[in-house]
Parts: sequence; C-alpha cells; structure tokens
Amino acid sequence: MIERELEQDHTLTFRNFSESLAALKARVKEALPAENYKEYSAKWSNRKGIHPEDHKTELAQFCEEFYQSVKRLIDQGASNLSDFSKVRKRVN
Repeated sequence: MIERELEQDHTLTFRNFSESLAALKARVKEALPAENYKEYSAKWSNRKGIHPEDHKTELAQFCEEFYQSVKRLIDQGASNLSDFSKVRKRVN
C-alpha cells in the first residue's frame, strides 16, 4: 500500500516537473528572437545518454552552428566598436 502511494506520488511529481519544464521552454522560446533559439534532438544512447561515437554527426552539427553563432555575435560587436570609434574620432 505504501509502495503504491509512493509510486503514485513519484508519478505526479514527475508529471508536474515535465509540465513545468515544457511551460518554461515555451516561455523562453516566446521571449527570444528566433535566431537566438535553436532546438536539437538526438536518440538516447545506451552508453549513458549522449556519446561522442554514437552522436558524432549531431555533435559536429551542434559545434559548427555554435561556432557560427558566436562568430556572428563577435563580428557584430566588432562592427559596433568600429562604428563607435569613427564617431569618437569625429567628436575629439
């Protein structure tokens, strides 16, 4: 009897957690511009989740997209600094 109650409680807790996580993901997705949000999926490996050998293609794609995103942000920041530098020269 106690085991069943604990199992039901665990199921409810997991369901509440899953619902809360889904709601949080939806709020984050709505709050961010599309270019700042990316979803990935991979099949769970029997070797403890994400494994470099089993998910080589997915990890390579993630790394490349992450690199390109960070590079874009750095380039934008550098461009802004360059523009600021031009304005600063005109003021001085």
